[in-house]
Amino acid sequence: MLYKATKGDVRKWAWYLHHVMWTDRITVRKETGCSLYFMVMDIHLTIPLDIIEATWLVKYPERMLSREELIGLRAMALAKHVAHIEEMREKVTKEKIRRTLQLERDMQHKIEEFNLGPESLVLVKNLAIEIEGAYILAELDGSV
Repeated sequence: MLYKATKGDVRKWAWYLHHVMWTDRITVRKETGCSLYFMVMDIHLTIPLDIIEATWLVKYPERMLSREELIGLRAMALAKHVAHIEEMREKVTKEKIRRTLQLERDMQHKIEEFNLGPESLVLVKNLAIEIEGAYILAELDGSV
């Protein structure tokens, strides 16, 4: 994908790496029917290109593109609009912080502050393992 975005000029990989990674995350996967971004954030994202200017357009071939070719072409388009990408990154960061603070407010009654020092021994309860273990024991007993 990075090779496609740089058009074979591997000296430019550092400039295109971020764009390739971002485009890969927002491209819909054939296997799942959604993008990685949608899986995490539960919203669909589009490439923020200015459709008034024709400078963002890249020439798409008249055939079906492989995933690597599509991501390479989209990365080239994104590289032309760094300001839009930075703005989007700031919005995503603000939203993550807002959701974290909201979760902290919602769970305030469950959050406890512990004054643990270095080398403190802490016992962690993992309910997922306990539930799985109980299910396996129930299967062995034949009660499931």
